[in-house]
Amino acid sequence: KEFSMIEFCKFKLRAGNLSYVNNELSTLDLLSLNPNQRKEVSDILFKLNRFEEYLELTGSEILSGVYSHRSLTMHFYALSKSGENARIKEEYGKLRRYNDWKPKNRAILAIVGYDFGLSTDYIEELELCIMMEPVRCDIAVLVIRAFLELERIDIAHHFFRKSAIISQRDPQITELGWKIYNVLRDLRLDPVKI
Repeated sequence: KEFSMIEFCKFKLRAGNLSYVNNELSTLDLLSLNPNQRKEVSDILFKLNRFEEYLELTGSEILSGVYSHRSLTMHFYALSKSGENARIKEEYGKLRRYNDWKPKNRAILAIVGYDFGLSTDYIEELELCIMMEPVRCDIAVLVIRAFLELERIDIAHHFFRKSAIISQRDPQITELGWKIYNVLRDLRLDPVKI
C-alpha cells in the first residue's frame, strides 16, 4: 500500500523535516479535502503553529456545534496564539447561546470556558449537564477526566462524589475514583477538607 501525501507529511513532521511539510501543504487545496483528510491536515497545521490556516480549516465546523473537548480546546488555543482574544469571547458566547441544549456540548463548553477563563459559573453548568442525563454517566466521566488532566483534583473529586451516587457500578467511574484516591493519597489531602 502506498502512503498518501498527508501520511508522508505526518511521517516527515515526526522526523522533524518541517520545511518539506510546509512546502507540501502549500500545494494543497484545503477546501477540497474530504472530512478525514481535513482533520489530518488540521492536526498537522496545528503542530506547525500555522494557526490562521488551522482556524480557516476548522472554524466553520466548530461554530456549527460539531466539536469535541480536544477540538474546541485546540480552536481556542489557536485563536489565543493568533491574538484573537475578542474573537474568543465572541465565539464562546455564540457557542454557549446556540449549543446549550445538548448536555455533552454544554459540558465541553463549561470545561473549556474554565480552562480559558471565559466562564465563572462552570460548576453550576456542569452539575446541570450531569442532571440532564441522569441515567448515563458519559458526561460525568468527561468532566472528571478533563479536570484530572487540568490538574484540578478538587473539582474532579467534587464531580466524582456527585456521580458516584448515580453510577456506582460503572467501571469508568470506579477507575476514575481510584485515580482520584491515589492522587489524594500521594498529595496527603483529606477529601473531607476539599
